[in-house]
Amino acid sequence: LHSFPTRRSSDLLVISVIRSRQIEVSIILQSISQLGGLYDEACSSTIINNCDHLLYLGGQDTKTADFISTKANKLPETILKMPNDHVYLFERGKDAMYVEKIKPYSFSAEHEPAVLRQTESNPLSGAKEDQCYE
Repeated sequence: LHSFPTRRSSDLLVISVIRSRQIEVSIILQSISQLGGLYDEACSSTIINNCDHLLYLGGQDTKTADFISTKANKLPETILKMPNDHVYLFERGKDAMYVEKIKPYSFSAEHEPAVLRQTESNPLSGAKEDQCYE
């Protein structure tokens, strides 16, 4: 949802309605506290629970680190010390994935693109060995 952190009024209803129509929702936030600034705790939790994907780029917010550490089954200290070149990707119905960030403008014939690829250490359910995800 474009500019989600600046929206408020009907977001919760929109998310619930589109989910009922088999449309997946992904919201990218810098921290869980961004939602807390717009909604009460129950609404914030409902919004997060209705999302099919969660992408965590890293940060220093301890509340977000606690939330991500629980989802990823890691210690909060590990989440807070996460290197800048990795992310946690959560997809409904799948295990957490710790993957390299996609580096913008790094796609070239000589250089392997920094995209998510299925490997033994990073299995993406249902992906073929040579299938890329952008």
